[in-house]
Amino acid sequence: MTPIQLDFKPSILLITLMLCFAVMIGLIVMLVDLIWYWQLIIIVTLVGNTAYAIGMHGTRGLPWSVVKLTINAKQELHVVRKDGQRIPVQVEASSVVTPYLTLLQLSTIKVERHEKAWLNRQAIIVLPDNVEREAYRQLRVWLRCGKFKKSDQPSML
Repeated sequence: MTPIQLDFKPSILLITLMLCFAVMIGLIVMLVDLIWYWQLIIIVTLVGNTAYAIGMHGTRGLPWSVVKLTINAKQELHVVRKDGQRIPVQVEASSVVTPYLTLLQLSTIKVERHEKAWLNRQAIIVLPDNVEREAYRQLRVWLRCGKFKKSDQPSML
């Protein structure tokens, strides 16, 4: 098998979708009959979460955002974060693969002692506009061939 490398770039489509959903949810919260300070708390939380999601997945601007995914000839996956850290990972069976959206659920293979337990799982949203077309096709074919961890039970977060 030839190695696959996906270099992630910012996704205008994902940023647009996240902003549209946030605006729709904000409008729904404003239409619900709640006390004004609960509406304010919900909207501030929504704005913070949307900003974080856009920074993490849309622009990939946070230090722990994944900017590169590589699959070598030995079927080993590695992600490279924006801060330069290279981490070996495996794909969970709960990942979703479609032509227009791939949601990779990854778990680290080797966890350092000082790392927290919640740091060993990560989701990557892959859309056709944030990777090269051929690399995206190769990733989807590789995932459809079932070269990832399969478990009988869904993984607990």
